[in-house]
Amino acid sequence: NYSLKSFDKKFKRTDYVDGFLRYEKYERQDIHKILNWPVKPVAQNVGGYKSSDNKENCPIFVTYKKSEDIADTIKYEDEFINNVTLQWFSKPGRTLKSNDIDEIINSENTNMRLLLFLKKNDNEGIESYFLGDLTVDKETLEEIFDKEKKKKYVKMKMYLDKPIKNELYKN
Repeated sequence: NYSLKSFDKKFKRTDYVDGFLRYEKYERQDIHKILNWPVKPVAQNVGGYKSSDNKENCPIFVTYKKSEDIADTIKYEDEFINNVTLQWFSKPGRTLKSNDIDEIINSENTNMRLLLFLKKNDNEGIESYFLGDLTVDKETLEEIFDKEKKKKYVKMKMYLDKPIKNELYKN
């Protein structure tokens, strides 16, 4: 009864997006279950993103303030430009011709859903906020080479389907 009442209290149809409640926290294993992945993927293979085998969806995981003790190659410079625009970086070693990047770039044409999950920092544990669905701005695609890290990356802007509410965006 408590669970049902808690859910009813939180549930708003406008914040429910195909299985997820916007601004609620989810663990990766639950995200993959809700998205109907038949097998839980290996965390190292997911990294910051991985599309499903059937190419129906691609959850994108962003940790906004990265821990200082992680490898430099995974200290992505993802950042919000405003409450709907995310500047996003691919995994290292990717180019515009990489399969996973091509899938993301063409997600609108193939109807592959891009979902954004965000952790403010690593101190928040293993759960990430669901912020909504993303679309890629193809005009901003950029292949970059980081001389310091000696790796290629793809940089792009993505837009959320709905602005992030201020209390979450400002904090």
